[in-house]
Amino acid sequence: GIYVALSSDIWPEYQEYERASTSVLSAYVGPTLAAYTSELEAALNGLGFAHPVQIMQSNGGVMTARAAARKAAYVIESGPAAGLGAAAHLARSCGYDPLIAFDMGGTTAKAGVVQHGQPRITNDFRVGGHASAGGRDQGEPVKVPVIDLAEVGAGGGSIAWIDDGGFLQLGPQSAGADPGPACYGLGGTEPTVTDANLRLGYLDPAYFLGGRMAIFPAQSAATLDALALRLDLDVTRVAIGVRKLVNVHMASAIRVVALQR
Repeated sequence: GIYVALSSDIWPEYQEYERASTSVLSAYVGPTLAAYTSELEAALNGLGFAHPVQIMQSNGGVMTARAAARKAAYVIESGPAAGLGAAAHLARSCGYDPLIAFDMGGTTAKAGVVQHGQPRITNDFRVGGHASAGGRDQGEPVKVPVIDLAEVGAGGGSIAWIDDGGFLQLGPQSAGADPGPACYGLGGTEPTVTDANLRLGYLDPAYFLGGRMAIFPAQSAATLDALALRLDLDVTRVAIGVRKLVNVHMASAIRVVALQR
């Protein structure tokens, strides 16, 4: 019953360290993915879905759920890859060439380029670096084909904090989905980008998630007030600073894929 990731099955090519790294990452992700895909298939079969389940690969292709569970390294970037695949379809349909695709979530922001209707593919992808938007010398190598993306630790849940020099910083720490930003009222106590946007009026508390989710401006204000007190600045200026920082981080990801590479 033990999950086994065999390098000759996952990446049967030379380069010992890269092959081992890809296999270890596959073993790290594999058990969770195998359990998820098994539950997904069982649930779909129970609903009468009689077709094989396909899982998106990091290169924009698909593979069976069972193959994905066995070779989990192939789907590590499948979510962002799907987004860039959709952008490529849009580029072809509308005649946009080249096209820059941007994907912002709660923890990270990613950017990629579509050229001649296709996203760029790389075999020199790394995961786990502090900021993979820079050079390709950070993180652990995954030697499977991956849609080329630049990533920065900037998203709606990125936490604003003060460094040892007394300067405002942002991320890569994140409030995550649980508890999320302070304004969600689920236990978050740190100021995030979402809290700053709420303070500045970019989010409407009466119509958050189309009015389906209640949020709490007072809780955002409390976390930002505490940060402003430590910085000896007006709270609105601090919220503006948080917003400027996240924009700079996200722009850096676009700059990497559009210029540096």
